Amino acid sequence: RLCSAGSTVRLAAMAHPPGQKRMRIWVEGCKCFPLRPERAWGGCCARRGRYCHFGPEPLEELVVHIAEIEPGRNVNGALPATYILTQGHQDESGDVHFAQSRQRFVDAALAQDWRIRFEVYDARDSNRAAPLAYAEIDAEDLARRREWQLLLSNPGTCEALYSEGPPNGGPHNVRRPSFLRVRVDTGDSPPGLGPSGSVAVGEELEAPRSHSFCGTSTPSSNFSPPVPPDAPPSASWPQCGEPRIPHAMLITRGTRGDVQPFIALARGLVLHHNCRVTIVTELCWKGSVKQGRKGLPENRLHFRPSGGDTMKRVNGSDARAALRAGQQWETIQAVIFSRSEVEFFRSEGCFFHWAQLENPDFVVFSFTLTHIAMILSEALHKPIVGFTLQPVRELEPCLNQRNILGDILGPIKNAIGGHDFLAVLQQVMERLPDRVTLNALRETRGLGPCPKEINMGNAQLEELRKQKVQSIVPINRGVLGDQAIAVEASGMTLTDFIFLRLAREELPERVQSFIADAKGKGRSVVAMTFSSMPVGERVMLDLAFQICSPQGSPSRAPTQTPRGKRRPACIVLAGGQDHDPAPDDQKEEARRLEGQGRLLLLDRGLPFGALFPAIDAVILHGGLGVTSEALLAGIPIITSGILLMDQRYWAARVAQLGCGSEGIAVGGLFGPNSVSIADLVNEALDGGTWRSKALEVRRNFEAEQQEHNDADGVKRNAKAVYEAGMVNQAVIQDAYVDGRGCIKTVFRQGFCCLRCLERTARWLLCTQVPACLWLQVKCVQWLLCCRCCACCLQWLLPCFRRRARNDALSNRLRSFDLGSTVDDHSSSRLSSF
Repeated sequence: RLCSAGSTVRLAAMAHPPGQKRMRIWVEGCKCFPLRPERAWGGCCARRGRYCHFGPEPLEELVVHIAEIEPGRNVNGALPATYILTQGHQDESGDVHFAQSRQRFVDAALAQDWRIRFEVYDARDSNRAAPLAYAEIDAEDLARRREWQLLLSNPGTCEALYSEGPPNGGPHNVRRPSFLRVRVDTGDSPPGLGPSGSVAVGEELEAPRSHSFCGTSTPSSNFSPPVPPDAPPSASWPQCGEPRIPHAMLITRGTRGDVQPFIALARGLVLHHNCRVTIVTELCWKGSVKQGRKGLPENRLHFRPSGGDTMKRVNGSDARAALRAGQQWETIQAVIFSRSEVEFFRSEGCFFHWAQLENPDFVVFSFTLTHIAMILSEALHKPIVGFTLQPVRELEPCLNQRNILGDILGPIKNAIGGHDFLAVLQQVMERLPDRVTLNALRETRGLGPCPKEINMGNAQLEELRKQKVQSIVPINRGVLGDQAIAVEASGMTLTDFIFLRLAREELPERVQSFIADAKGKGRSVVAMTFSSMPVGERVMLDLAFQICSPQGSPSRAPTQTPRGKRRPACIVLAGGQDHDPAPDDQKEEARRLEGQGRLLLLDRGLPFGALFPAIDAVILHGGLGVTSEALLAGIPIITSGILLMDQRYWAARVAQLGCGSEGIAVGGLFGPNSVSIADLVNEALDGGTWRSKALEVRRNFEAEQQEHNDADGVKRNAKAVYEAGMVNQAVIQDAYVDGRGCIKTVFRQGFCCLRCLERTARWLLCTQVPACLWLQVKCVQWLLCCRCCACCLQWLLPCFRRRARNDALSNRLRSFDLGSTVDDHSSSRLSSF
């Protein structure tokens, strides 16, 4: 619907009940919207009104579509009534202004779990099939503030949209994020409007907040200038003798397991060190950050968007196919691992913008944002601290592929998953021609480039050690065993597992009654969860039927239950696995087993801190968070699923501790010669070695927690990070300076080539030659043990025996004929004589 001046449009009014509270939404314009891409030739046709144009140009007219999205509705489908705001004009700086924006507004319903979606189109584009940019926010969240500046994202990639800024704007003005400026009125007194008239602006935006100095309110500008080297340590510190409040910025991207430890760390910095914390991450985790404010002082934990949506990419069909193929192909895993940092390079503009605007005292980064954190530290003179969830940068070998093909490819797989190969592959990925390369990021910020040669070491990790940047690893030292020495020798500090405990965690009544009924009938309880890994509801139910159903599943016959024991009950946490839904016959069988108290299918997650102590064993995907929860609960662990990168690593650590099985890919649980999940569950529940070792690990954890008076690991990790960021500060200065220079580069590259040849010769002589000899022995063993070969031998052996008898009979007959001939000849000679 087109809206004229002074008009009002109600969105999907019939979809809401009468008396629903409503709000008015104004669109003021866009900030730093990218100009039209450069055209090398524009037609040169005066009759058609087109002329040659070189360089970017402003968009002539922009249109904004505003729509409500119902809970659970797909954005790609039909949306409710849409409000169309026209006449948006862009100037040379990229800002967009709408004519008479004060008189035109949207009358939208303030409904729970509804979202408001803003889409920006080019009015002169005849197709208009896809918007140029979009922004989304919950309706209730939008009503909290009076003014917002929403981060605009690319609809295809979900990455943030950037404007390159003026040609002579300097390194601090490149890759400026684009924002949509919005005003909201709910009819009540605006919560952010203070007595002095300053307006509190929303967190999704560029955040022109007001800093209170000595009781006066001084609004900051829309965009802060570059932070000079002699700037005060933090703009958030009071200036009138008030207690200084340190400000920490935590930057991370990824899945829930990558973000949740940072939320727990933020709570520790606020509660134990009186910090103000800003978490910069993907928009889909804003709700988790808001939940993390529970029990914290007001205005101490803030959220800022980084752009991107990792969960959407992981759940895509191409990503799921690549993840499944990565179970068998080490090369695919190596490529995924080597691109773990490159995939997040596009968020550098957002991270730099928020660090420049917020001016924190120190920045805490995840291991997938190492290069970006180094750029922030060197360009903005900020101390940085690593918070690393994966201490080892190599692939754990897959141990369950014990066959001829596994023996043939084993040495090659070990070489591909090794530290040197992954380091080389990562450097190749960082230098591949793309929109954003590592040296392009550094050079546009006015920093020196990385060394241009490719070697078998991690240049960024070596530079961090040289600059004395500390890296905190939230992992218990006792779990790593002998690897703990190597991890600490590399400059990392091991602390303890960190858990997010917002309050006393309790299970829903339905789950509690299911567990109580199962144990009352003498059944053990097993839980199955694969988190965000795309296993699928159909596969999970098939595995659950093998565990708890007397009839087994269609893919495998039932296994024998140990004498005196009943089949266990199973809790299946299938939230996020709807990409491969269960068919109707599976759902019917699941309902039947649920009626018998054998199976409980849930489409949402449960707090592991409350679930795991109440059950007897768990089947999980091998992530750090869920594995540490299971170790803390002291239950046996069966690791399965996709098993990528760190999941293999933690599966190997669990097997090394003796608390569970080796990592078994979910594809290895199906087939005639595959491992039976029911047998693994029986081994976990028989009270043998796995259970005793798990209880021993649990006692060790509890002893350490009592010693440090830290039940969730938050205090220890927060202390280590705070001391590294505030006491032992390390700022990156002139990074990679020792590696620059043509002669040095040629020398190092030549030395690296010699090392590569030496490693290759060692690999051939010490690995491949013994492997080839061992392969011949395995081939003979395989021929002797193969059923087909045994059948062939049984068929050929009588033929060989028959042929041997025929040959013996022929020899006898030949000897008899020869004897008869000799006797006849002798007789003739005697008669003649």
